[in-house]
Amino acid sequence: MIKKFSKYLSDYFIKIGIVERKNKSWCQYVIEKKAIRLIFGMATLIFSLYIKKTLEIALFLIIFCSIRKHIGGWHASSPWKCLTLSSVMLLLITVFLEPSVERLPPIITLILNAVLFADILRCSPLYPQCVHFGENEKNANNQKKKVVIYTILFICCHYITIISRN
Repeated sequence: MIKKFSKYLSDYFIKIGIVERKNKSWCQYVIEKKAIRLIFGMATLIFSLYIKKTLEIALFLIIFCSIRKHIGGWHASSPWKCLTLSSVMLLLITVFLEPSVERLPPIITLILNAVLFADILRCSPLYPQCVHFGENEKNANNQKKKVVIYTILFICCHYITIISRN
């Protein structure tokens, strides 16, 4: 359904001259990505309201999506598989992992975050096959990734420092 919609919309954009024919696959990819984000966002909002963890889920998604945007990652073979796996991941993290991590001492959480962020800094971004980035774009994206990681790590350290004082 999403693929048909993205094909229809990209054909329409080509017809009215917004997109060049040579960029059709890129246009379809972007439309699919935006549609999945919209569906995932609405489903997540409903889920977070239902389990009464709106703030926790919002914070997780802000951090996760900020990192994911710059490190790339595994791409599902279909939009629905992506949506399903993302939803299952969110469910597992908020219902099972988050309560366990909440009980850890703040210093352990900081160490786990530092290890995770160090690993993310070490990894090179992955891109879907339809994206043809040159070295300049890849290097720029890698620099943006580092800024995002250092910013999130700084916020985590600051937060844990505040928590430790209380």
